[in-house]
Amino acid sequence: MLTPCSVITFLRHEKNGMAVGAYHYYSLCKSAKEQADNFIKNVPAVPGDLPPVLDIEFVGNCKKRPDVDSLHNELKEFMSKLKETYGVDPVIYTTERFYKEYRMHAFKNNFYG
Repeated sequence: MLTPCSVITFLRHEKNGMAVGAYHYYSLCKSAKEQADNFIKNVPAVPGDLPPVLDIEFVGNCKKRPDVDSLHNELKEFMSKLKETYGVDPVIYTTERFYKEYRMHAFKNNFYG
C-alpha cells in the first residue's frame, strides 16, 4: 500500500517536469500543532515542490464548530509552522460557504485564483 509520502516520492522520481506537492484536509477536531507536526513529519521539504495546500471546509469534517477567532488563531499557527518548514506560504482551498462563515478573507494572501 502506498502512503501519501511514498506517492509524492514516486511522482518526484517519475515526474518528467511535472511539479508535485502535498495536500492536507484540515480537521476542526484536532489542534493546529498536531496537524502541522503530522504533515511536516510525513512530507519532506524539497525545493521546487508546489506549496502545501490546506483544504478546510464543512463537508466531511467533524461536527465541532469553533468560533471565528479561535479558528483564525489555529490556522495562523498551522500555516506559520508550514511556512517555517517549507519556505513558502500554504495555499488555502475552501468552499464559498466556509469562506463567508469563517471570514477567510483575513487570509487573502493564501488564496490564488
